[in-house]
Amino acid sequence: VGLLGGALVPWMAQDMLGDKVRVLETLDAALDGADLVLITTQDKAWQALTPDQFGGGRSPVTVIDFWRGLPQVVRDAEHVRYISYGKTPLEGFDDTLLRGIWTD
Repeated sequence: VGLLGGALVPWMAQDMLGDKVRVLETLDAALDGADLVLITTQDKAWQALTPDQFGGGRSPVTVIDFWRGLPQVVRDAEHVRYISYGKTPLEGFDDTLLRGIWTD
């Protein structure tokens, strides 16, 4: 498991999880060895990623995207199991209010 330092206070992760977690300094380093990726922010860095950055394009990676901001090419990659969490199953759902809240 890799955690990007900016996603969680690094010392807190280390204190809570001990040697069960590696705190990494860069997004690429965290993605390269990850089996599971949780996207919990809508940082622009996520929108610029390519499929090869996930697991080095070699192994299956499960990505749970709470913001649904990954590029379609990553979502469709053969080695990426993409899960958009919290997406409504309701057809015709008007997300205008939510988009206003979630955009910069």
